[in-house]
Amino acid sequence: MKQFQANLLELIERGFSFWQIMPAVNFLPRYAEALRFWLPLYSTGRVEVFYYPRLRDNLYRRSMVILPGHYVHVSSSIGMNNSSNITMYSTDRKIVGAYVAQFKEHLALCRPALSVYTDVRDFTRNYSEISLEQGNHIHMAFALSPNTIPRELIEQIIQETDNPDWKSAFQDNLEQIPQFEELLKSTQYIDMVKLASPEEIRTGKVYITSTYKIFPGHPVYTPETYIMHLKNILRLMEQYENYYFVPYKDNGRENYNLIVNSEGTALLFRTSAPPLMLKMQRPELVMACQEYLMHKAEQIGYDGIYKEKNRLVIQGLIKELQR
Repeated sequence: MKQFQANLLELIERGFSFWQIMPAVNFLPRYAEALRFWLPLYSTGRVEVFYYPRLRDNLYRRSMVILPGHYVHVSSSIGMNNSSNITMYSTDRKIVGAYVAQFKEHLALCRPALSVYTDVRDFTRNYSEISLEQGNHIHMAFALSPNTIPRELIEQIIQETDNPDWKSAFQDNLEQIPQFEELLKSTQYIDMVKLASPEEIRTGKVYITSTYKIFPGHPVYTPETYIMHLKNILRLMEQYENYYFVPYKDNGRENYNLIVNSEGTALLFRTSAPPLMLKMQRPELVMACQEYLMHKAEQIGYDGIYKEKNRLVIQGLIKELQR
């Protein structure tokens, strides 16, 4: 599967795009596992995802992979039975054309599973909405969250920046602090973040609350301001038992940030330029994203003794930055 994923990503780099009709989500753990395969592809913005909105039984299973004008690969089976599988591959143009027509007929009955945004202002609006909604939240990111940035740092940035876009964005952050902390009194928020290294911070390579430059003059962390943010995270961990900070290491495969609200929305942000955000609202897909992230959080550890261990990781980074 890793090689197949790599092949698809290589095709995307060469300019190909994909249309995917999602299978029925009949077994959630299996689909959550499948997200490991699909999320890097979704984050390229070159995969349009659809789903069939009506009920489908678990009896007849079929998959089609088609490159129009070139080949078709079709596999069919009855339920979970492996003895009656039928797989067909053809490069005959008439056969390929017939399956293309059949795929389009199926697609016409489907609905989009993802909404795609490329305007950073849409990112801010959607992120604010999902962050302040009721329901449990789980967040995996390559940068410290805008929700946890301290008030004094926001005020400092607003005063120092000349960019009106940044002034507006951070002013919104400032106004949302009371709402976010009120939410933490009753709602679980798991904040999985890849912490920057002291070397990255000292050389000015870490953008504040982002992984890449969005607008001109994007402010960067200094050791002092990164410490300010880390200390605010420690305060939130101490003050709100529903807030969990989980430091994780980059395994070299993820290239996206993902935030999920249990009430029905998931947002995926690409971590490299150009900007891209995918909004998922199909209930089964959102639930699968949540299960995927919860599995990662449980692997690292976020509750009980792990909360104290994670607090020590933050304190250790603060000490390194103070040297």
